[in-house]
Amino acid sequence: MNVVFEHATLLDCTGRDPQAGMRVVVEDGLIRRIGTASGPAGPREARIIDCQGRTLMPGLLDAHVHLALLDLDPAAEAAIPPAVLALRIKNEIEATLEAGFTTVRDAGGLDWGFKEAIRLGLIRGPRIFISGAFISQTGGHGDHPRTSRGSFPEVPGLTSESILADGADQVRRAAREVLRRGADQVKVMASGGAASPSDELDHVQFSVDELAAAVDAAGAAGTYVLAHAYGPRAIQNSIKAGVRSIEHGNFLDEATADQMLAAGDVFLVPTIITYELLSAREAGDGWTPDMVRKIRQGLTGAYDS
Repeated sequence: MNVVFEHATLLDCTGRDPQAGMRVVVEDGLIRRIGTASGPAGPREARIIDCQGRTLMPGLLDAHVHLALLDLDPAAEAAIPPAVLALRIKNEIEATLEAGFTTVRDAGGLDWGFKEAIRLGLIRGPRIFISGAFISQTGGHGDHPRTSRGSFPEVPGLTSESILADGADQVRRAAREVLRRGADQVKVMASGGAASPSDELDHVQFSVDELAAAVDAAGAAGTYVLAHAYGPRAIQNSIKAGVRSIEHGNFLDEATADQMLAAGDVFLVPTIITYELLSAREAGDGWTPDMVRKIRQGLTGAYDS
């Protein structure tokens, strides 16, 4: 596909000021030339789009989204008819693209079918890298015994799912299962979380051996593991196991950051904006006082870190 964008105000995200009156030539889906409107034109058969001074910029990327997590209250989510739930997820995906995000990594919960629907042109959406079901230890972030989760039936493909696994063999099997279902990478819960009722943010979950089993299964399929981890010990366990991406990291300390740097291929994906937004909420509508407390604790930790 050949396209020429004319008379654009170009924001190239290099730190330079926007440049007015620019021409961007796209040939076979790749940007081939960037110059002024008086420069070389594009292919004769190219589609011409006159931007009329509007801003043209690269697509945005978000490395941590949850496109299928629509409600903080599992009871409210369970009451939604499946067809409505599917359309709400579809709207979330399309709104993400409309906001300018052309690539996102779903960090757990989204079914592969929505990615396939985008590929088939059934819905409009960004390029999505999905993690599929969360992998959690029993009683960990992803296990919700105190809420009688069993009374809120999961709708396959529409509601987020956790696979509970204890011991290296079970974790390896769980990782293989999410990959079998189409995950691009594997998501594990290496620490407690704000939304889980039976742990604290700094609780450590999964042993190094268990995390390494997930890494081994992912590596065998040519991909990697991302770990939900808040505190130094959980992050350090993840580093030792070979986890590539640390999600949140609100209580990261200097010594642990040095270990990440020394590892060479471990990355931090902070999500501070989420805590800033949620910390303004008070308890109610499925949002418990414990959740409020932990979110605000996480925000303070992120600022300190």
